[in-house]
Amino acid sequence: MSGRKRPGGALYFATVAAMIITILAVCALIVILALKIKSGESIIPEPADTSTDSARPSDNDTSNLPETTGTGDSPSTQTPPESTSAESTTASPVTTSAPVTTQAPVTTKTPDTTAAQPAPIWPPAPEGVLVPGSDDGGQEYIDLIVFMGDSTTYGMKVYTDLKSTQVWTPLSGTLDLYEIAQKKICPDYNTETEISIAEALSSKKPEILIVTLGTNFSPYSSASWSMDQKKEYFKIQIGNIIKMVKDNSPGTVLVFQTIYPTIDSLVTYNQLNESINTRNTWLLEACSEKGVRVLNTREALCDETGQLKKEYNTYHGDGIHLNPAGFAAVLEYVRTHKVK
Repeated sequence: MSGRKRPGGALYFATVAAMIITILAVCALIVILALKIKSGESIIPEPADTSTDSARPSDNDTSNLPETTGTGDSPSTQTPPESTSAESTTASPVTTSAPVTTQAPVTTKTPDTTAAQPAPIWPPAPEGVLVPGSDDGGQEYIDLIVFMGDSTTYGMKVYTDLKSTQVWTPLSGTLDLYEIAQKKICPDYNTETEISIAEALSSKKPEILIVTLGTNFSPYSSASWSMDQKKEYFKIQIGNIIKMVKDNSPGTVLVFQTIYPTIDSLVTYNQLNESINTRNTWLLEACSEKGVRVLNTREALCDETGQLKKEYNTYHGDGIHLNPAGFAAVLEYVRTHKVK
């Protein structure tokens, strides 16, 4: 017995090893399936093209939405993905960012609508200070008048048929009410000789003197002067003109004109209609206190918003100075509002 060999020894051991490996593999598979079942995961494979959670996480990721729904500089160029309708309704770029209504350059800025609102064509006037309307005095009446003023009067030398002795301004055309006592004027621009206002009054003695000053009043822009100080000094300067006329030509009928309107979009702060209306109010007060009449020529030059009619500023386009049509309107108003 001891000398007999066991048949198929090598084959035997190979078979046993294969059986053991197979048993271990089956056991491992059972363990894996058990773990999947325990975690709730399906053990049946799903088709790859039906997955929505793992295959395309970026489409449903709400962290990407601010790029399409936020209020960036160019919301209209950032379009939501077209592949899912849910993202389009969630993003709502037009209704949430509202680029048109929030920017609203016309409706929120409102400069045009403010300008279009009716503005006072003249400031409130004390009773009896304004020259009332009358019959047309014609050219005969105009021939009695000398016009004195700043650059808004200077154009009468060029754009009207007035005589050379009827327009009194400095040769430069500029006259600031602030320096009225120091400035010289040319009472006859054919001679180009300048003399003081007092000398002109004393030597020429005009029958009617119409003064238009106040467009230029440099203290109005001063940050160091209070509005009360500006008003007081303005009225003092009007009083100085009245005194000069009474002292040097007592027979002259003195009349002031309201400061002409301007076009706000073309002028600086000092010449804005709001500023001019304030100074016109001061003018009316000063003249009322001194018993001097005022021609409200401003109303002949204003449009429906209280600003200078654009057709009266076409030559210069600066919002201030009149063209021939503008001066024709001034002279017509003067003729139909006679002071004597």
